[in-house]
Amino acid sequence: MVVLGVSPGTRYMGIAILCDRKLVKWKLCSFPKKWTPQKLKTIVSSFENYISKSNTKVIAIKVPDTLPLSKAYIQLVGTINALCESKNIKPVYYTLNDLKIRYCGTQSVNKEWLAQTITLQNPELEKYLNKKNDTGKLHYEKIFEAVAVCHALQNEV
Repeated sequence: MVVLGVSPGTRYMGIAILCDRKLVKWKLCSFPKKWTPQKLKTIVSSFENYISKSNTKVIAIKVPDTLPLSKAYIQLVGTINALCESKNIKPVYYTLNDLKIRYCGTQSVNKEWLAQTITLQNPELEKYLNKKNDTGKLHYEKIFEAVAVCHALQNEV
């Protein structure tokens, strides 16, 4: 069984693919330009490529605990929903709190702790674990979130 996981964003998108419970692909896609209708098409086209290449019928999507007020993010998630519907794929959504409870057993852990827990299951991600961005946050957090939702959905199916 193939599961595609995505942590969507208007600037970065994490992608992960599990095949028979084994992590076979992961990537952080970057979309640095200003938000435009063309940028939306570019992001969705990239996502659609992964759907086609993986030949999946199930998609796990990480969403924030509360939806941001960003018009761009809401457009992105809405367009991903429409794409899934057009391909007869039912997306399954997980919030960050869902993932923290599932993997760490408590809501008081942070994204770095979640990333460490995911790395224990997927040691090939270890090289991404300590990479920080300019603000000191985990640079590859979207990859860890995408992998986490993949495993969460795989365990439910």
